[in-house]
Amino acid sequence: MSTLKDKVVGSYYGMALGNAMGLSVKSLKPETIRQLFGSMDGFKDVSPFIGKGVKQFKMKGLYGHQTQSALVVSDGLLKNKKVAPRKISQLLLKMTANGPEHYFGAFRHPGKGFFQSVSGLAEEPPRIPEHDMADAAFLSMGIPAGLLHRERPEVGIHLNIAIGLMMS
Repeated sequence: MSTLKDKVVGSYYGMALGNAMGLSVKSLKPETIRQLFGSMDGFKDVSPFIGKGVKQFKMKGLYGHQTQSALVVSDGLLKNKKVAPRKISQLLLKMTANGPEHYFGAFRHPGKGFFQSVSGLAEEPPRIPEHDMADAAFLSMGIPAGLLHRERPEVGIHLNIAIGLMMS
């Protein structure tokens, strides 16, 4: 029988693996993926196809900014047992300082809106976003808060919204 811990760990593995497998072929049409790689049954090296359907190099096996973000929020929850926006902000800002193959380094290609949001975390007082992200990608970052407070869904929902607002 699966415990909640097993389910949470499994969902994180699934998120990271799925993101890493899909990131290298992000924005390619399904027909192009089939033509270049056959099937998506593992991590793909796109370097031979740069200029032949693939416009931008993405290192094989790396996950993207959404997985990184969820892991940072989870790390903050595990260490603080609550959502602490300042601590989460510090972890996200620390990630931006490393590279070139770490965190927001040359191979990560973070989304523009995500990078602007993290850059804005250093500002005091809280800023008004200058970008408009209508894809709700930041809501997935609040899922760990919901899992932590599963017995009190109103708290989990509140924290999920707070995390989404912090990053949008």
